[in-house]
Amino acid sequence: MRLEALSRNHLMPLVLVLVALATLLPIGASVFLARQQARARQEQRALFYAQDVLRRSEDTANQIGTAFRQLATTPDNPPCSQARRRVLQRIDAVSSYIQFVGRLDRDRITCASYGQFDAPLDVGKPDLVSANGYRIWLDLRFPFAADKRFIGIGTDKFIAVIHKSLPVD
Repeated sequence: MRLEALSRNHLMPLVLVLVALATLLPIGASVFLARQQARARQEQRALFYAQDVLRRSEDTANQIGTAFRQLATTPDNPPCSQARRRVLQRIDAVSSYIQFVGRLDRDRITCASYGQFDAPLDVGKPDLVSANGYRIWLDLRFPFAADKRFIGIGTDKFIAVIHKSLPVD
């Protein structure tokens, strides 16, 4: 009889350990799998956002390149003629990312798709110049939109202006 009691005493903790493992193991596995799935969803979402930012940046660059090519093929004499402003307005109207395009003269916008300014808008020296020669202003502000910040991309004669938040909006 003592032998039976001893084996029951040893058997009961073993049964309790097995029951605990049978209960906790699926819960632990579920938590682990849920974390893995959540991480995979976050990575997928981050990749989607990165691809969207890249797409917007490429679309913006394409629109700016198209604008500069069109401006380069139209007569520029005088620089802010009515014909030139019509070309600027057309470029602005068909571009979904460009806020406005303008004519540059010594780091000043003399006229834009909005029209000719009473006084030229001084954009200062560019913050950097790209390998392909584009001049880039990273933090432009204008009197007509003092609470907004813009990015300017320009050549020696023209500038395209976009909202600073556009690529990551």
